[in-house]
Amino acid sequence: VSQSRYPTSTQEMGTVTGIHKQALDIIAKYEAAGAGYNAMNQGTVPDRKGQQPKATIRGKTSKDIIGKNLTDMTIGEVISRQNKNLTNDQGFIHAAGRYQIIGNTLPEAMRGAGLKPTDMFSPENQDKMGLYLLRTGGINKWEGPKLYATSKEKELLRQAQGTPVTYTSSTSQPILSTTQSSSPAQVQSAPM
Repeated sequence: VSQSRYPTSTQEMGTVTGIHKQALDIIAKYEAAGAGYNAMNQGTVPDRKGQQPKATIRGKTSKDIIGKNLTDMTIGEVISRQNKNLTNDQGFIHAAGRYQIIGNTLPEAMRGAGLKPTDMFSPENQDKMGLYLLRTGGINKWEGPKLYATSKEKELLRQAQGTPVTYTSSTSQPILSTTQSSSPAQVQSAPM
């Protein structure tokens, strides 16, 4: 297990565990509408024909709406579709992924998580960005949890915000850190 503010590479991240997995699951519960990492929302802007967005139907995925999985796109491709000059029928994406990251937040989340536009909008990278947003803004980064989460869920989100992130390693090699560990499978990095 590795503990750090953020892993330094996608390969290093592995799977989010503990309170942070619980926190991400709570955020997704209120944001992804059951569509997981390919959830998307086109907002309330009608298309050029005046039709309302298809994303208002709970559980629709990006494949249903724009014909492509978000997880098959780069972060840069998602950002380019968050261009407010696009209409919904041109593939506009207002909020993207399991944590419904919006256009004016995605570039910040990408940079803060140590990612680049050429990196994939993969589940691992969405988790990384979701954790960055949780760490820097807490529940206020999302409307769904802010409005609908139970007091117990909100307290868990607050606790997760201030706790170092824990991952299971997806690599067989120990992750480099500034702190020695008694076991090669457990490494604790210095906080960022």
